[in-house]
Amino acid sequence: MNKQFAQSLAEPARSILSEMESGVSRTLTTLGIFPIRKGHGQLLDAILYHLAQYPAGTANNLYCTVSRWHNCTPKALESAMRNALRAAHNSGMLMRINALVGAPVADSSYIPSNLQFISLIAQYCYYKAGANHLKADGPDPDNEIL
Repeated sequence: MNKQFAQSLAEPARSILSEMESGVSRTLTTLGIFPIRKGHGQLLDAILYHLAQYPAGTANNLYCTVSRWHNCTPKALESAMRNALRAAHNSGMLMRINALVGAPVADSSYIPSNLQFISLIAQYCYYKAGANHLKADGPDPDNEIL
């Protein structure tokens, strides 16, 4: 998680997002967006930023804020994210998103937009983490975020 972003959060939100960060990263890796790709860190920060504002989160300032954290322009940020999504789509691993969310999101000719992808993964991780933490007997280690 970006240091500037982490410092701007209140303690409860900071600790919750820290716990979710590894799950979001694992989810991105499962979908073929590996940490060695330039867009991985940008997508990870964008999803965490969106999660910090969830469920009322909007994408109004997402590109400007995250691009500042990565010392690049919003256009360069968008391009890095799009290239990471294209690479995952070309490898066929992005198709796993359909099984992950239980709905047809991507196919051989369609890739979700950056903002669609960010919102979808944020929503998936939010509900997955909530289901895991709301169990009466505590979190289930077998039901971690992917």
